[in-house]
Amino acid sequence: MNREIKFRAWDPRAKAMEFTPNLELWWNEDGSLDFDEFTFMQYTGLKDKSGVEIYEGDILALEDPEDNSIQQVVFHNGKFQGYFIGGDDWPVYVDIWEEFIVIGNIYENPELLND
Repeated sequence: MNREIKFRAWDPRAKAMEFTPNLELWWNEDGSLDFDEFTFMQYTGLKDKSGVEIYEGDILALEDPEDNSIQQVVFHNGKFQGYFIGGDDWPVYVDIWEEFIVIGNIYENPELLND
């Protein structure tokens, strides 16, 4: 199984999510990644119901607004998982992620985690 390896980075100074096909935007002068300035999130290799790429830190929900199934995508114990917000904290496995849509992420839309 081949999975595309991609990253995005949250820039807290610009309050913006940055995407690039490689990591050149985020190198320090010494050739190391700038973990002090950016928060990096990896692409899960999966897409949501609408075909949107799912990254670590994304917030997902079912399309039905009556369903309170909001979850945050995390990397935990060597795998990407979703954890439901405001209810029992149990992992959502890969086979059902295609039922969800990306509604935001933890940096640009933190209020979604409080609903």
